[in-house]
Amino acid sequence: MSRHKNVLYGVVSGIVVFLVFGIPTALIPTGLFKRMTQVTAFDYIFLILVPILFGIFVSIYLKNKKTKKKTCAVTGGFISGWLAVICPICTSLLIYIFGASFLLTYFDPVRPFFGALSVVVLSILIYFEKKNVKKGSGKNKA
Repeated sequence: MSRHKNVLYGVVSGIVVFLVFGIPTALIPTGLFKRMTQVTAFDYIFLILVPILFGIFVSIYLKNKKTKKKTCAVTGGFISGWLAVICPICTSLLIYIFGASFLLTYFDPVRPFFGALSVVVLSILIYFEKKNVKKGSGKNKA
C-alpha cells in the first residue's frame, strides 16, 4: 500500500506543478491571465517535462527514508523550470528588479537554457535517488 501511496503523491505533485506553472503563465488558457510574449514550443516542452520529472522524483524520494538532503537541488530544478516557462514581462517582480528591456533583451533568449538546466538537475536527482533506493533495499534483504 505504501508503494501505491508514493506513486499517488508523485502523480498529484506533478499535476500541481503543471497547474502552478501553466495557469499563471497563461500556457493553460483560463482567461485569468494574458501572456505578453510569444509562446514557443520550448514553453510547452518544459511545461510537460518538468512536472513529470518532479512527480517521478517525489515518488522515488518518498521511498527512500535515509537520504533527505536534496531540497536545495530540487528547489533549484523547480525554480529553473519556472523561469523556463514564465512570461518575462508578465512577472512584476522581475520587471521591478531588472526592467522590461533587460528581460526581453537578455533573459527571454536564455529561458530554454533554464528549462534544460531544470530537466538535467531533476534527471540527475532521480538517478541518484533511484540508486539510493536500490542500495537501501539491497541492504535490507541481506
